[in-house]
Amino acid sequence: MVQPFKQGRYDELPERPRRPHDYFELPSQRLELESRRFGSHHVYLKKLGSGPPLLLIHGLMTSSYSWRYVVSALAERFTVYAPDLPGAGRTDMVLNPKDPDLYSAESLSDWIRELVQALEIEGCAAVGNSLGGYLCMRAVLADPKLFSRLVNVHSPARPEPRLYALKRALSIPGSQRVLARVIRHDPQRWAHKNVHYYDESLKSLEEAR
Repeated sequence: MVQPFKQGRYDELPERPRRPHDYFELPSQRLELESRRFGSHHVYLKKLGSGPPLLLIHGLMTSSYSWRYVVSALAERFTVYAPDLPGAGRTDMVLNPKDPDLYSAESLSDWIRELVQALEIEGCAAVGNSLGGYLCMRAVLADPKLFSRLVNVHSPARPEPRLYALKRALSIPGSQRVLARVIRHDPQRWAHKNVHYYDESLKSLEEAR
């Protein structure tokens, strides 16, 4: 069941991490990826566990840190790959003024396919959260052999009225500049509170197992 946004709960979240989470001590690697749209760049990802490959793709304005509560439990059964998308977390932010659509859904879904091929895990299972689920759906529609199965967490399978409302709101002149100003004013606080707002589906070890 999709829970409505609860401003009160968001306001009560801590402003900053009280201490570094154990997630940051888990095994990680930096992969140099050659991408058609993004060129040569470094991808930061967590890789741990053993067993069939499982790819975790995070949502908008977050990072692989989103999976911190479940990644170790999943690693008991799978080889888990949890990358940061381009421009998120510790993956390089590629800038190309000649390509204004570089971070479009089409481009990012192509990037996921390129990453899967570079990791040599075609046919893996995948889990996508929010935007990550949408990108995975686009990727597997373009290449049905990319994933053996796909689990979407809070990724709408069809358009929702509130998304239309958001799109219309962002079409108001100046609205996107205001949103960008809010995010850039304190991006660490924004990202921290955003990722901690997630509900229990990304925090349940029982569901992960």
